[in-house]
Amino acid sequence: MTVSDGNDQMVFESGALNADGSIMGNDNDADRTRFEPHDTEVSQPDQVQIYEDIPVGVDHVPTTGLLTAVRFIKDNRLLPAGFTKETVDQEIAPRGGAMSAEDFTGGGDTIRYAIPLGSAQGPFRVVAELWFQPISFRWAD
Repeated sequence: MTVSDGNDQMVFESGALNADGSIMGNDNDADRTRFEPHDTEVSQPDQVQIYEDIPVGVDHVPTTGLLTAVRFIKDNRLLPAGFTKETVDQEIAPRGGAMSAEDFTGGGDTIRYAIPLGSAQGPFRVVAELWFQPISFRWAD
């Protein structure tokens, strides 16, 4: 998501891709023991909303090893229309902050962006894109 000012200068960016395919601000790309939480509001460039599942091993640390994974600590993959997270079997329910986020529902999610504009002058241009990575940087690495 980017915001540019009236002079077409970048004022804010969240979720930019680095040259190596990692996502700028993704805690898991930078440190294998961390992961991005499910956000309901983004106000800093190092916050990025990533819809993904994060498995952990018996040590409660995120893992990319399918044979060592014991549960999901995060699963905020977008839900199909009509999916009711409150009544679904717990084995397939969202995990982490997505489960308690009221606006994370079957068919969509709403995220509020509170952008610090500083002295930037409008009119502002906002561009939002949803990128899809079939394999995240951490898994590919």
